[in-house]
Amino acid sequence: MKLYQLLVLMPLLGALTNGLLLRRASNRTVHIVGVLPILVSFVLALIVYTNVAGSAPVTVKLFDWLQVGEFNAPLALYFDRLSLLMLLIVTGIGTVIHVFAGGYMHAERHLHRFFCYLNLFIFMMLLLILSANMLVMFIGWEGVGLCSYLLIGYWFSDANNAKAGMKAFVVNRIGDMGFLLAIFLTFKLFATVSFVELKELLANTETVPPELYWITLCMFIGACGKSAQLPLHVWLPDAMAGPTPVSALIHAATMVTAGVFMMTRLHFMYELTPAVMNIVAVVGAITALFAATIAITQRDIKKVLAYSTVSQLGYMVMACGVGAFGAGVFHLLTHACFKALLFLGAGSVIVALHHQQDMFKMGGLFKSMRITGTCMLIGVLAIIGFPGLAGFFSKDEVLFLTFTQGNTVLWAMGIATAFFTAFYMVRMFCLTFMGTARHEGKVHETGAVMWLPLTLLALLSITVGYLGVPHALGGHNLLHQYLAPVLGGGSAEHDVGLEISLMLVSVAVMAAGALLAFLLYRRGLPVLPRLPLYSLSLNKYWLDELYDKVVVIPCAYLAQFTHKIIDEGTIDAIVNGLGRGAMKIASASSSAMTGSLHRYALYILLGLVGAVFMLV
Repeated sequence: MKLYQLLVLMPLLGALTNGLLLRRASNRTVHIVGVLPILVSFVLALIVYTNVAGSAPVTVKLFDWLQVGEFNAPLALYFDRLSLLMLLIVTGIGTVIHVFAGGYMHAERHLHRFFCYLNLFIFMMLLLILSANMLVMFIGWEGVGLCSYLLIGYWFSDANNAKAGMKAFVVNRIGDMGFLLAIFLTFKLFATVSFVELKELLANTETVPPELYWITLCMFIGACGKSAQLPLHVWLPDAMAGPTPVSALIHAATMVTAGVFMMTRLHFMYELTPAVMNIVAVVGAITALFAATIAITQRDIKKVLAYSTVSQLGYMVMACGVGAFGAGVFHLLTHACFKALLFLGAGSVIVALHHQQDMFKMGGLFKSMRITGTCMLIGVLAIIGFPGLAGFFSKDEVLFLTFTQGNTVLWAMGIATAFFTAFYMVRMFCLTFMGTARHEGKVHETGAVMWLPLTLLALLSITVGYLGVPHALGGHNLLHQYLAPVLGGGSAEHDVGLEISLMLVSVAVMAAGALLAFLLYRRGLPVLPRLPLYSLSLNKYWLDELYDKVVVIPCAYLAQFTHKIIDEGTIDAIVNGLGRGAMKIASASSSAMTGSLHRYALYILLGLVGAVFMLV
């Protein structure tokens, strides 16, 4: 079997092995079998990267899938610089999370089911990022949606977990309908869904088809679902109901990056529809600021990180909206490293505190969990944009390119988001690791199977940003040069003075937010006045309650109406009425069945005579 196929199929093999063959195996065996396929895929990804990254893209056709007339959509994989980068992110970060998951879930009774779902999640994400056409991408797109439902609701015996899984599934179906419509419209307009063919067709088109506006807009609706943008963001915070390794995988390396990746893959369509790109940029900026203002009041450590993910995804979407697709991918890369670190660090804390997630019941953990605390501190500094760490380079590039495109209002919203990000992340660290202990019992550092992945991710959170050091700081932005053959553009000259000035503004705003949080929370829980805005943030602007009243409850009433009036009152009444009528006719006719052969013969004779008369 060729290297490319094996790379993709290894996670599927792991899922089938754990799901079908290891139902009675020990947790240690299940863990090893769960990790190995993803590790092998990562090693193969490194080999493929070295073979392909410096050459032309490679298309690997697995088999013919849909072929009608001249239309052909094979099940094919496409390896270019963008998909190779995503491949390394998914398999690399995925491997680390799989290793950590064995320690986090060590006492789970049905661990084979967990790793079956987790491996399947990676397989579906690989299909999504390596797809050569929109239909294959949609298979992976729906697959990660299914796996998120299974993993978020993994502990389905708990009603809240089951509800959270269902919420993620339903909300994503709304976005998926938009993406599906985009595929139909693309086929109708271009008679192809191949990425390469679409790019060639649009490159040779003198006039932009007006239908392209609706195609890209429908695609963005799909992206809003997967990448949790307003108004379809509500599923992601509730996704915290699943095991913490699942949260790390969804938020860092797989599902939520799908929308950003899809728009980047189809950047050549968006670049021809500036009106839609404006919508994308505005939605991204609003989502970034909106989610950040919610995170500042949350008590659940995983909820803080969840809204942080929504906010950081807003940065990536805003970057796509202003045409800075490379900057969006750069922030996707750095975010994958430090967000995986933060979630796994939170998981380490949760295990040490016997699954306590309320930060108000933590405090003083740094003394007894120095490895976890140090790694979490690195993750916090990386995400807030501390100079020299990963988030500093990627976030500031997004903000700088937003400003230089003339979107000063969106830049200001991004700067405000940076302030709130620094505030809520430092607040989280102080409430968890500093001050006096507000928890019961002794706490100790988790095992090596959990803290080793943290140290590796901490190292990545420090170093990966140096792939995109800007020219203003003496770098060459290697990542932009790497992606230039896919996304176009090059190392355009910037106003160095302006770039450094904007960078200093961003750092100053970050420092102000971090300092404010440190002064308020360094010793524990401060006594703060409960302003009306506090309740607004704490209750997430009551959007879930609004959706319940406007969407969920009316739909429930409509379902009850259709069930009672249309289903039972009309359809069932007709079908059951016909059945009851037939039974009554049969019952009436049965009185003639006396058992007398002479009478039966008479009836037959009369029937024959009647038939003869009718024929004559």
